[in-house]
Amino acid sequence: MPELWLDYGQAEIVIDIRSENLHRQICKPMPITMNNKQQIFEKLNSINIEHFTKIVVFEDTGTILQIIYLIFDIFNKKLKLLPQILVPDEIFQSIKNKIPRAKIEKFCEIPNEKFILINDAHFDGLFGFSTAATELLKRSKKQDLLLSAYRKRHGDLPAPGKQTIPLKLAREFVANLDVVSIEIITDSNNVHDIIITHPSSISSLSKSLMSSCINIGKQNAMIINYGNNEKPTFQNTLEALWNCSSTIANNGIAILISECSCGIGSNAIRRLIERRFNVDSLKDPIEYINGMENLLFLSELNKKIKIGLVSILPLYYINQLNLFSFHNGNSSLDYILSNKGIKQKITVVFNARRILLK
Repeated sequence: MPELWLDYGQAEIVIDIRSENLHRQICKPMPITMNNKQQIFEKLNSINIEHFTKIVVFEDTGTILQIIYLIFDIFNKKLKLLPQILVPDEIFQSIKNKIPRAKIEKFCEIPNEKFILINDAHFDGLFGFSTAATELLKRSKKQDLLLSAYRKRHGDLPAPGKQTIPLKLAREFVANLDVVSIEIITDSNNVHDIIITHPSSISSLSKSLMSSCINIGKQNAMIINYGNNEKPTFQNTLEALWNCSSTIANNGIAILISECSCGIGSNAIRRLIERRFNVDSLKDPIEYINGMENLLFLSELNKKIKIGLVSILPLYYINQLNLFSFHNGNSSLDYILSNKGIKQKITVVFNARRILLK
């Protein structure tokens, strides 16, 4: 009986699955173009940093921190000073603890002067791709533009990997900004590619991300693991489901495995849990609320498939979202076999935030 160890926050959980029930394991590594630290440093060194004094980051992943340290080395050698780092409130203290020597300020609005944005690029259900452009639009507080992007979504189901109208709107929004984006493509442990460009240009980025796309056909049962060494919110975890959603057959079962140690991460989802939000308003809202696209996608997928979750979120939260809750991986496996039969074949996807299935 194979033992499958799946990442779960800083630990792992095990699923004991019979060989006859395991259809396939999917863990496609991205092609590596950044082989070592020196190669990454040389690529970053191509940036003309003399006119930049600010760096903006919206996440504190290990790979983003690695890039910050290397940029600091470049600033030290060329300018004998360190740039200011602008970060959102939710990671302010974390960044201060991890980079104590840096001057760190809270990101309140997009800087007027030149700046560098470091972004962990991946797939996105609304925009198709999560890029520096989409992250700047989300953080801009331009509610009219965000509402327009939401209304022009690619249907009511997630569209990861597609060139969407919302993505076009995001690129138009950043077109006149004086910014250089460093788009990192990573599996959370290794940097596979770095694309240095203006945020309005995404052709190289989308091509590199799509190299992780796998055609697998329709699946009746799938266990989906978010990824390794990351601390996701529930909203982040849903990105893994979106990346696999088009391959799950009607009436199929999808089990998400993610610790969700950083909570919900979405105002819209929290309002629903607190019964202050009605999903009926999601089709044509009058205002944009953070995360409402993910709530819409989840409610629509719930009509087509059964979705379960292995996490540390309170049972009450999970019930309010109409999901099935499981204490561990083996209990979710038992649920699949009891509903689909003891001979059901199951596909297990590792690091699903970084893989797109079609």
